This record gives sequence, C-alpha cells and structure tokens, in this order.
Amino acid sequence: MGRVNSPIPVRKLAAGNDTYQRGFHKGNPSGLDAVDADLAVGNIADGVTIFGKLGTYTGGALVEDLVAKAEGTINDTESGGYRAKMLITTGQDYTVATTTPTFAAGSLAAGVGCCPNRTSTGTVMKLRLYMGGVQVAESAYYSTSGDFFMLVATRALSGAQEIKTVLHNYTGTSQWATIPAQYSGGRTISAGVATASITK
Repeated sequence: MGRVNSPIPVRKLAAGNDTYQRGFHKGNPSGLDAVDADLAVGNIADGVTIFGKLGTYTGGALVEDLVAKAEGTINDTESGGYRAKMLITTGQDYTVATTTPTFAAGSLAAGVGCCPNRTSTGTVMKLRLYMGGVQVAESAYYSTSGDFFMLVATRALSGAQEIKTVLHNYTGTSQWATIPAQYSGGRTISAGVATASITK
C-alpha cells in the first residue's frame, strides 16, 4: 500500500472564537490584540496579566450612596419618670424607630436597629429589624431585668425603602414594654435605626 499524502490545514485565531484547532497556525506579527482588539490593558483588571498584558482596569469601584438615621419616639400610655411604658397588642409589632431614604438603583444597604427594653414576664417580646418590608434580623427575648439589643443586617435595595426597628409581642395577650425615655417633651426613647449604602 502506497503512502497517502494528506495536506495539513493552516489555521488562524479569530476574534469571538476560543477554538484552538490542530494544524499549522498562521502567525500574526502584530500580536494577539491584532486578532481581537478587546485584549487591551484597559479591559483587564488591574494587577492581572493575560498573555503578557498587565491589566490597568479599576472601573466598577464602589461609591457611597447615602446615610440615614432616626431616633425613636414614643407616645406612651403610661409614664413613669425617665421611662416609658407601651402596651403592645397580642402578636403585633410596635415601631420604635423608622426612616425611609431613597436608595440608588442596585445599592447594597446595611441596616442597624437598637432598643433597650424590660418586660414584666420573660419570653414575650423580641426586637426586629426590617429593611424594605422584609424582616432581616431578630433578637433574643427581652428579660424581666432588662436588655439592650442591637441588630445589624444587609440587603440590596433600590428606590424609597423603609428601614425600621420594632418590638414584637409573641404572646397571646397584650404585654408592657418598658423603655428608658425623656422625662418630658417629645418623649424621645433610647432607641434608633440607621442605614448606609454603597453602589457602583
């Protein structure tokens, strides 16, 4: 049987195709960026080297979006000096602090909510943090000797969104919350909510 001559195909790289086929490859003296202009240092992340090209791209950096906060106030149904008492209905939330800022599109927001409280009996009430209508954090139960809880969470938000911290009554009967407060005036309580966000 005689020798069969089969030509070896000549190949070349093409933009938009990552196939690297067998055969003789046609070189390009101008380099790979002549094959695909997107192979440029400005398109490669800063500090990353691809085919000998050290990237310089630093775009997409995060920037500050907003910072917002609110102190808690209370219209208490029973006052006792520098404390306020609020009767919280069975299975309900009582908002102690709220703010509604407007976030840039696609923002990543952090939320913080805090409130001291003392309950008349144990395992009846917890602190919750809501961001954009979604509960994102919850404390342990307040004790009869009093506790200070601080909740922290993050959530992606866009547009006007409420950030609030609330006291939730878990029992089948109305329960008293006792919170440190101003003696008079606007009855500001030592509770609050805050948020800050970043975006690209």
